[in-house]
Amino acid sequence: MLLAFIATACLALPAVQQIEDPAALVPQETLVFFGTHSVRISSQSAKNSAMNQILSEPEVKAFLQKPVAAAQAVIDGAIKDSGIAEAEGRHIALTDMMSGAGDGPPVGKMFLALTHFSLMANGKEGGGFPDVGLVMGVELLDANDLGLVKALWSRIPAPEESANHNGHDYFHKTGEEGWSVSLAFLGNLAVVSSSDTTLFDMMERHDGKAKAGSSLADNGDYKKLLASGGGLRAGSSTSFVRVGAMVDIAKAALAVGAQMKPEFAELGPKIVAAIDNLGIHALRWVGSVSSRDANGRVLSTSATSIEKGASGLLPHLLSSELAFDLSRLQRVPGNSLSLAAGSIDGLGEVYDFIMNTFESVAPEQFAQAQGVIKQVMGESDLRKDLFANLHGNFVSFSVPGEGFPGTPAGVMRVGLNDPDAFAAAMKALATNASAMFAADTPVTLKESDHEGHRLFELDLSRTPLAMAMIQPAFAFEGNELVLSVDSPKTLKSDLNGSVGTGSITENKELMDFVAEIGKSGVVRSIGFSNTATTFGSMYGQLSGAASMFGGALGGLPLDLSLLPTEGSITRHMGSSYSAGYADKDGTTFIGRDVSEFAIADFVPLIITAGALAVASASGETLVQARETTPEEHVQEDLAQISAGMTVYKISEGAYPSSIDDLVRPLANYPDGCLGKATAPVDPWGNAYRYKLNEKKKPFLWSIGADGVDEQGAGDDIIKAKR
Repeated sequence: MLLAFIATACLALPAVQQIEDPAALVPQETLVFFGTHSVRISSQSAKNSAMNQILSEPEVKAFLQKPVAAAQAVIDGAIKDSGIAEAEGRHIALTDMMSGAGDGPPVGKMFLALTHFSLMANGKEGGGFPDVGLVMGVELLDANDLGLVKALWSRIPAPEESANHNGHDYFHKTGEEGWSVSLAFLGNLAVVSSSDTTLFDMMERHDGKAKAGSSLADNGDYKKLLASGGGLRAGSSTSFVRVGAMVDIAKAALAVGAQMKPEFAELGPKIVAAIDNLGIHALRWVGSVSSRDANGRVLSTSATSIEKGASGLLPHLLSSELAFDLSRLQRVPGNSLSLAAGSIDGLGEVYDFIMNTFESVAPEQFAQAQGVIKQVMGESDLRKDLFANLHGNFVSFSVPGEGFPGTPAGVMRVGLNDPDAFAAAMKALATNASAMFAADTPVTLKESDHEGHRLFELDLSRTPLAMAMIQPAFAFEGNELVLSVDSPKTLKSDLNGSVGTGSITENKELMDFVAEIGKSGVVRSIGFSNTATTFGSMYGQLSGAASMFGGALGGLPLDLSLLPTEGSITRHMGSSYSAGYADKDGTTFIGRDVSEFAIADFVPLIITAGALAVASASGETLVQARETTPEEHVQEDLAQISAGMTVYKISEGAYPSSIDDLVRPLANYPDGCLGKATAPVDPWGNAYRYKLNEKKKPFLWSIGADGVDEQGAGDDIIKAKR
């Protein structure tokens, strides 16, 4: 019930002009913390963001107009039905949220924290429930909005009591099941907590009575996190989780569960052993800090701290990461759409952990699985020849136009201890697994030579995966594995050194970013993404096919024929960068990135989609019939025909000879590319006309009301450009 209340409050109370870190409001021993210095400032800083510019595009606004209006009606109706008076709070104005209108949400500091967790009951009447210090605070910059908090509080179905602590009035509710929740107003700060202990601590901090240096903001680890991100900025958001302490709580809960349920007594210790072997307990804390720069780009820093010399898989993997050899970027093409580079040592240990845990938890099934693995691998060893064979630095990148259909294709390069053993293991895996599990649709691994390189192609043509039109392939260049999941063509081009143009090392912004990270520590990982080109290459393929459906989609007010053009979106996108390094003592691992989007950017779209989904699931009618003019009718038909042309070209390799070809059954489209038995006609009963223009692109038109074909001139109606 408390979580439901918090979720509702988060939506209804969108965040602060004071530079005080909200972490100063919670105790130093807090287990979990998520906070925003100022929701309002954060919202204001997003006005220059890529998402805000995209949502301001006329085409995007036109596409979203109907669904946003329908979602707003659903939200307004829900608020009205809830009994919350309109004067008691602000509506969720989706159009304002999407346009960034006004000063932003009237909310300052906002935080959610778990200050403590005790298996002891909360107070004398805790009903046996653990004392869980879950607390949420929202600072309302407009005191009038406090009324909405009170209204939401009144909706919690439980008896209410009022009390006072050190001069602060607060309200308390206890449910029949034993849960409890309290609400207090500390000035304009509304605080909701499941623990009176936490609530009273918040009151003391508000009054300045807490011990100096006792807050999370004073904690050395938390300060280290902020320092790694360049300090707290106006509008910053932070997170901090004491992983080791949370693991201890989970293990204690497992022990209690084993006592309460005898059937759990045997499994519980095995789960604890798996947790210990994984080494999660050795992760002291993880955290992040993010903000936006003047251009609206998101600046984020994440950090993971482990105990020095700790045992377990995760500490081993983190501490064994290698420094990345920047010279390896020379082979990455300059026109790459994405890049991921780092170290891959430790896969053998990952395999060992999985197998040991499997054997401990399900010994009988493990024995059977081992038999299957041996049968599949034959004389090869799954761990030694595949997993542990890979080692050292790896580089993975994607290039445009090589995948299906015209989508990016990827290449990965990584070191091998024994290429011959890897090839033999892959042959055994393909042949034996295919014989065991899919004898009627065999997978084969074909070996050939490509200019002195051993080339292996995985033939999936007789399997259901053939529909994905991918053909994985790999080759060896010395002791290095070169792999492409998408196509042998991409792999061969990379081996020839002609998979792309230039080198990514010529990307000054990326290399400057990596160099700056290198000043803080030894670079261990690098990431890059050309967001605009990557998105555009996929969106262009999908939007053409989707727009052919047109009109409302499944009863939703979504007209796919109005899908925005690729350029209206991608012109506001650029690139993102990331890199990671370790501190000097090798116990804190830090990653930084610069990107264009934050989760908060998508909140208006998520709320819109959620409102429509809820309404649709409840059977509410969202689409109202409207009369269209003959010209609008023509444009809707021409948009569907144009989309059908795109689908036809992708399927058949060329545009159709006539519009009637779009309703002819094809191998990939049994109902035709329009999904109709007959081609549409215009409002005057005449067939639509079509020809290829000078650029060999479809030119579509209606001959209009007079029935005279003027080849798209005169009163003929041509397809409107979007």
